[in-house]
Amino acid sequence: MVRPVSTTTTTTTRLDTNILSGTTLDGEIPVATGFDVASTKSAGFAKAANMFYKTLFTDKGSDLHNISTGTELPQLFSSSIYDEEILFASVKRDTDDALSQVIAFQDSSGATDEEKLIGATIVSFLFDQDSSALSFNIELYNLAGETSTLEIPSTVIS
Repeated sequence: MVRPVSTTTTTTTRLDTNILSGTTLDGEIPVATGFDVASTKSAGFAKAANMFYKTLFTDKGSDLHNISTGTELPQLFSSSIYDEEILFASVKRDTDDALSQVIAFQDSSGATDEEKLIGATIVSFLFDQDSSALSFNIELYNLAGETSTLEIPSTVIS
C-alpha cells in the first residue's frame, strides 16, 4: 500500500502544507510556493535596529554594489590592539559611521518616524585585559522618541 507523500510528510514532520499550495503538474497554473502569504519582514524600530546592526558589522568594502557601505569594526576584532582608549575610539568612530550611513539611506527611502534613527550612543564599554574580551552596548534613538539598547556580544580581540 502506497501513501501519498504529503500525508506522510505532514504526519511525520508536521510541515505546513501551505508550502506546496498552488503547485500543479499540468503547467497551467504557475507554481506558487511559500510559508505564508503575509510578509514576515521586520518593521518600525526593529527594522532600524537591524539595519544599524548589519551596517556596523559589515566589513567596509565587502559590498560590491556599494563599497562605502559598512564599517571597519570587523577588522578591529583581529587587530591585536589591546589599548582600551584606542579600542573605544575605534568603536565610537564605527558607531558614528554606521549611524551616518543608516540615516543617509533612511532619508532617501521615506522611512517612518519609528524607522528613522536620529542617534546612537555607546552606553557601556568593557575590555577585559586578561581574556582580551571586548563587549559594549549601544543605545539607539528614533524620531518617534523611542530608545533601544543593542547588546553587542563579547568578542575576543586576537
